[in-house]
Amino acid sequence: MSDLSQAQPQAPSSAQPDVRAATQASFETGTAPPAEGSGERNHGHSSGQEIALTPMQQGLLYESAAAGRPWVNLEQIVVHLDAEAPDPRALRRAWQQVCARHPVLRSAVLWQGRPLPVLQVADVDAATDQIRVETQDWQGLEAEDQAARLEQFLSEDRNRGCALEQAVSWRVMLARLGANRSVMVWTIHHVLVDGRSMAVVLEDVFAALIGGELPAATAPVTGFEAFSPAVAQVSEQPTSQAFFRAHLDGFETPNQIARLTGSDDRPAVAAPDAAGHGRKQILRRQLPSELRRALVQRAGGVATENDAGPATLANMIHAAWGLLVARWSGRESAVFGVTRSGRYLLEGCGRTVGCLINTVPLHLHLSGATTVDGLLSALRRDAVALRPHEQASLADMRRWCGLPGSVPLFDTMVMFERDSLNARMRSLGGKDDSPWTQRRVELREEGAMPLTLAVYGDEQPLLMLEYDPEVLPASQVAHMLDHLCQLLQSLATAPADMALRDLEMLPEAEATQLLQQGRPDPALAQVLAREMAAAPPCMATRLEATAARMPEAPALQMAPDGAVLSHADLQARADRLAVVLQARGATAGDIIAICLPRSPEFIIAMLAVLKVGAAFLPVDPTYPAAVIAHMLQDSGTRLGIGGPDYGTVSGPDIGSDKGKSAHGHDAALTPEGVVWVAPDAGSELSEQPDRPLRPAPDPGRLAYVIYTSGSTGKPKGVRVPMRALLAHASAITAAFELQSNDRMLQFASLSFDVAIEEVLPSLLAGACVVLRAPDMIGAPGLFLDRVAALELTVLNLPTAFWHVLCDVMVDSGRSLPPSVRLVIVGGEQVNPQSLARWQQLVPGVRWLNGYGPTETTITCTLHDPGLDQGRPVKAHEDVPIGRPTAHARAYVLAADGSLAPAGVAGDLWIGGPAVSDGYIGRPEDTAKAFRPDPFAPQNTGGGHHTSCPAARIYRTGDRAAWRGDGTLAFLGRRDRQVKLRGFRIDLRHVEQVLERAYPQLQALVAVHGKDSPAAQLCCWVRGLREAGEAGTEERAGDTRPDLAALQQVVQRDLPAHMRPALVPVAAFPRTAGGKIDMAALPAPTQASSGLRLRRNGGAALDTSAPPSPLAQQLMAMMADLLGQPDLGVDDSFYDRGGHSLLAMRLIGRIEAELGQRLSLAALHLTPSPRALADALSPGDGDGDSPETPEGHTLPDHLVIIQDGGARAPLFGVHVLGRNEEFYRPLAAALGPDQPVYGLSIGLLDSRTPTGVRATAKLYLEEIQTHYPSGVVHLAAVSLGSYFAFELARQLLAAGRDLGLVALFDAEGPAGRSRVQGRARLGAHLGLLRRMGPAYLGHVARHRIETLRNSFERRRLEWTGGGGALSIEALIAANQQSVERYTPEPLATPLTVFRAGDDLFDSPEGLRQGLGWAPVAAAGFELIEVPGSHLSILQEPNVQDMARHMARIMQRPDPHESGIKGQA
Repeated sequence: MSDLSQAQPQAPSSAQPDVRAATQASFETGTAPPAEGSGERNHGHSSGQEIALTPMQQGLLYESAAAGRPWVNLEQIVVHLDAEAPDPRALRRAWQQVCARHPVLRSAVLWQGRPLPVLQVADVDAATDQIRVETQDWQGLEAEDQAARLEQFLSEDRNRGCALEQAVSWRVMLARLGANRSVMVWTIHHVLVDGRSMAVVLEDVFAALIGGELPAATAPVTGFEAFSPAVAQVSEQPTSQAFFRAHLDGFETPNQIARLTGSDDRPAVAAPDAAGHGRKQILRRQLPSELRRALVQRAGGVATENDAGPATLANMIHAAWGLLVARWSGRESAVFGVTRSGRYLLEGCGRTVGCLINTVPLHLHLSGATTVDGLLSALRRDAVALRPHEQASLADMRRWCGLPGSVPLFDTMVMFERDSLNARMRSLGGKDDSPWTQRRVELREEGAMPLTLAVYGDEQPLLMLEYDPEVLPASQVAHMLDHLCQLLQSLATAPADMALRDLEMLPEAEATQLLQQGRPDPALAQVLAREMAAAPPCMATRLEATAARMPEAPALQMAPDGAVLSHADLQARADRLAVVLQARGATAGDIIAICLPRSPEFIIAMLAVLKVGAAFLPVDPTYPAAVIAHMLQDSGTRLGIGGPDYGTVSGPDIGSDKGKSAHGHDAALTPEGVVWVAPDAGSELSEQPDRPLRPAPDPGRLAYVIYTSGSTGKPKGVRVPMRALLAHASAITAAFELQSNDRMLQFASLSFDVAIEEVLPSLLAGACVVLRAPDMIGAPGLFLDRVAALELTVLNLPTAFWHVLCDVMVDSGRSLPPSVRLVIVGGEQVNPQSLARWQQLVPGVRWLNGYGPTETTITCTLHDPGLDQGRPVKAHEDVPIGRPTAHARAYVLAADGSLAPAGVAGDLWIGGPAVSDGYIGRPEDTAKAFRPDPFAPQNTGGGHHTSCPAARIYRTGDRAAWRGDGTLAFLGRRDRQVKLRGFRIDLRHVEQVLERAYPQLQALVAVHGKDSPAAQLCCWVRGLREAGEAGTEERAGDTRPDLAALQQVVQRDLPAHMRPALVPVAAFPRTAGGKIDMAALPAPTQASSGLRLRRNGGAALDTSAPPSPLAQQLMAMMADLLGQPDLGVDDSFYDRGGHSLLAMRLIGRIEAELGQRLSLAALHLTPSPRALADALSPGDGDGDSPETPEGHTLPDHLVIIQDGGARAPLFGVHVLGRNEEFYRPLAAALGPDQPVYGLSIGLLDSRTPTGVRATAKLYLEEIQTHYPSGVVHLAAVSLGSYFAFELARQLLAAGRDLGLVALFDAEGPAGRSRVQGRARLGAHLGLLRRMGPAYLGHVARHRIETLRNSFERRRLEWTGGGGALSIEALIAANQQSVERYTPEPLATPLTVFRAGDDLFDSPEGLRQGLGWAPVAAAGFELIEVPGSHLSILQEPNVQDMARHMARIMQRPDPHESGIKGQA
């Protein structure tokens, strides 16, 4: 299997296991070796009767035999006979009798070349005669060695699989352990029997063994031949369709549990479908009997509906698993598979032998407000309602619900049995003297699902969590199992009305740790508490106190050369304006609009409003008139400063000169009664008091209102109280370490809350605020000049502007002026590559990444990566948003409101004094977004006064996760998950795939033409500048990325539904507020992604012509297999969700229904119904006929891996890996201009050639037909090297020009000389030190693989190799062919690549080119590359190999080897 062949170290004694693994990975189908026999007697079933497989059986078959993974879904029933040693002959007779009774046990599974697989029942006598009982004698071994021998046998036995095409594919082994002790192993495929059938068969076998004859059945039993047709009828019932439509309502994609990897423990961004299919591992946990009794008792007390009966232990297990899956996947619902017995379908199925089970989706709705008893009652109701429909197929469910055929309904499943097979067997007879009390039964099995929970409800329930370690690491699965057990404990004692959010999943220590991470640094929190308690709760009073301490210190200046106002002057002018406001009727609690351009008058107006106890509302005078009118009317404003006509026409960032506004304000849009006050009105009133009347301080009084965008299209006003403003100012002053000598740049638009952060904390600290000049935003170079001239010390910049500034500094080689000590960025995600370059340019300046929604009073988390302290930036990791500031708390919560585990993505909620009071006039929106803080301590502290309302938390709408270093990873907006053509797509995931492949890139993904039939996923990309690259400021950011290279990443790392159209841009357009202007992005150009058929002149298909009848027939086949009735005639089978298993079914149907044999290569090249129909149709004689000699339209054995430019192609020969995985990283490393193709024999059957010369001849014909001229490069892995060698010889004989002939770590015909003696021992020790204990496992696997290979080769020698070929048989046959093949010297140089991690090659082996020297007539070059046998073809090692290969292939004469005939 492919996963075993990836990155495995070289076997110390031979390359054989790696050769076998590599060869096996190149094939995608096959069966296992034949079993030793079969037999049965006729009991009403005629020989040859065929029974259709149920959909569940088909799935079990395709997951294992058809996918080339014979160990999957294999059942091993181990019966320990601690007081018995039966006679093997008697045991064989017993099995023969049982086989005769149960037709399934004498049924072959036929599927190759058929549209649908069937069971074919064999003749009883013929089948029973083939039954054998293999015997082994282990009596001379110690008990420990006997146990080890059994484990070894089970491992080898599992790897053999079952030859399902034989009537008796199962087998029995009996091992003698002592005079009165033995162990029996029954091995059978799950497609034939389920767990309850196993119990029936075992009971019958031992009854026949003891009694000599099988007792007669005591009750009628429904046969499987009646059960299978009844299953087919379920999908035809309208009630089943209605049930699953309702049950799966709202389902889009399965709950995906992200793999937690890396030092930061954040969810990994892995390419979908890249997890592979590794061998499973199992974690076990046994629950105490007390917990089982408590769970059963708790379930029995649940009130259920519609006479559903009491809830059960199974319902409790399903509830716990659903909560676990939902919380670990960040969803408010859970869908997982549950195994149903299937025995409710027909009467008399209690003792039916066969595979009657089915796995169906269970959909749980888990909102935080749902109660425990509400969930359990719903589970019981659904479990009972499901019975009539439990045999419906998953394909039908997808079709009924309108889901794409490639979307799985679940990624995890639960199998619950009331008791284990052992407990069930031991309960037979019900007496202490029953023989079964002396027998122990264990079941060994291995499924295909990445995560499966099996629960056996014995007195002490056993939990077995089977997982794929290549999908989820063991540590994470163990963590999940701990959480499951905690949930079961919580369920056992949960009150009926407890909300699910309160149901504990995390152990107390883990929950405490997460809460501590979400609180600010204790020292900062204490300082904030002291300041809030000591100073009056009034911003105006605190600012006046600062001015009184330093009246002449500079406070405010307009760049570039405006007059400087001192703190005393600023307060005096604000006092005069405040007096005017009071004279116009302003009172405490009012909302006063400030509609002014950026100017000192704006800041003066802010202070004046605060002095009268009112709240200020910033209004940008350049906003559309309708927006201004909405803000004024919605907020209830009756008094304003400035006005819509008080500004200039210079654009969104305007100066202080008065003039007409740009939008031509319509007075009719201004709410009636609003009075506008001129900002300089106070200077005209000489008889008014110098200072306004100050209302009593009130921390709960409104301080300001900021309008943000709303979901309805109209902005909504956020109410920020004084307590939040004061807490923020104190927290930011401490975080920024603001001092009186600081000069803070006021950069943000004054209508944004970040402007408040730039102004008020600075003034409180006695610093000077410098208002940005309009020209500073458009020219980064001029910006740097202004910063230097103004001697600014603190810059708070939008992330977008900072990125551009970084590009300019890289281009120009400039750095920040020496006056700058601190830079803060915020508003968007930071590109880590930009940050790494920034550190090189500005190594000694402190840098902070800020985050905070308007609803949580501006910045509420900060991340300090320690750039000024020299901490290196991890350029491949996203930049976190840090930890809470002193006035905030941060929680990452699951969708139901419980704490999300560390590293798991969840909703980011903010609490603490930072939380605002909600939205003006929108109680429903406020109730949705703001909730009581369930984690707040009784004494809220941190600035909460006794008069303040209870602590609340705000749902930001952003997703986050706690990293391993205790900081928050920002995972993007929740609303950045879109649905397109039935697929749920995380836009940030697509961006990350591209940005991580090309760190010098910024990507922005969105849906272009959303909600239209032409909606398209698009990715706009811009390049970043390299540090030290020459250029000018004008070129900053205008580095257009290589679209061809990016397209390779898209094709390689993203599934079809997530592949965007790529659109290069020089820069992202921005709105006035600095956000990306999505409407201004260029539309994607339409480009065809289909492959053109290689016909005369390479003419493309006419897609405008009506489809032919054959195309329509093929379209119907594809649509049926994919479950997508809307599939079009020009849609790609693979783009619409097709994969290798579905491709195999399609090929089988085409062969069965159309009588035409199709190769996988041809389907890859013509994946649409129209193209495939054209390929299968004979030429019409009009000049558009195929060019191949035999009349085939397309190649049978050529697979496109990378269809590059005009360079000479590289052909990977024979051993390609699953989905060509051995060559895809190499192709990417060679670059998009290098064409790379694969040559493979494809599907396995008796017609598949295995001889070296015969196979090479097929490949030669393929090349001659489709690439008749030009230089050809060849490459091969392991065993494939002999096929490449012979192909090179035949190409030369045909007069073709050969370039590179690369052999990857392959043993040559002279043998690969290895070190011996002490040197060999030293190599073993070296690998043991390098790999640790895993090396011992590798050695053991190597020995097992050797035994398996030896067995298969002996079997081929005995049988002659006729009939269908399994993967095992094909590998062995190829090895035999290589041994029979005598290579002749080759008159072209060889390039042999050696794995540098192999410590066993001797000096002689290196001199002999790993054994290729005797046949390298033109010499060879031996090149050592980093990695092991197969990891040399994987990142990052493949980059080294690609450089060597490119060097050779790009020579004018590739035959000019650098080193000929030596290492």
